[in-house]
Amino acid sequence: MPFKVLRKTVLLAIGLSVFFFLSAGNALAEGPGDVKPSASDPLQMLVLGDSIMWGQGLKPEQKFTWRVKSWLQEKTGREVQTRIEAHSGALLGGASATRPRFKSNDGEVNLPYPTINEQVDDALRFYGESRSKVDLILVDGCVNDVDVSNLLNAGTTAEWMRERITTSCHAGMHDLLRRIIESFPNAQVVVTGYYRMISSDTERGASS
Repeated sequence: MPFKVLRKTVLLAIGLSVFFFLSAGNALAEGPGDVKPSASDPLQMLVLGDSIMWGQGLKPEQKFTWRVKSWLQEKTGREVQTRIEAHSGALLGGASATRPRFKSNDGEVNLPYPTINEQVDDALRFYGESRSKVDLILVDGCVNDVDVSNLLNAGTTAEWMRERITTSCHAGMHDLLRRIIESFPNAQVVVTGYYRMISSDTERGASS
């Protein structure tokens, strides 16, 4: 599928699912601590993940998170306030003895930390008691835990890759998503996934 068509399909899928959720929100039963937003309140969108979610190398208006925001504002007539915690290179989480010596507040800089789980921590601190007002969370994760260099390593076995992918993209993402849902009880959570790094359309001899 051509990239432009794929991009439009992803945006449409995200937009429709979110629009349906927001339209049906008044019919959902309220649980303890739930806050029912006014139609005039801004929609709150939280962005978690790695370089794909950050939009590596793109201008703000070219990123799909910006386009989702613009689409929602157009369709709902409400302001969308966005909190972006995603950054390039982010790992899912877990302890590590080799924390990088350098930090950056620029999401364009490729660093494994803060991890996506730590991004959740930062978001909880930012929203505080208002976390129940978060309407939409866009999230991806796990490709950096698998590590693309392992995919390109001819010595990497299929069995090793299968185990690594199962650990990160199944168990790791499951734990992350469960934590996100519990932390932001009223949010619609959309996991966007990844585009194919190599496909039948990839040119032979392409280097990067």
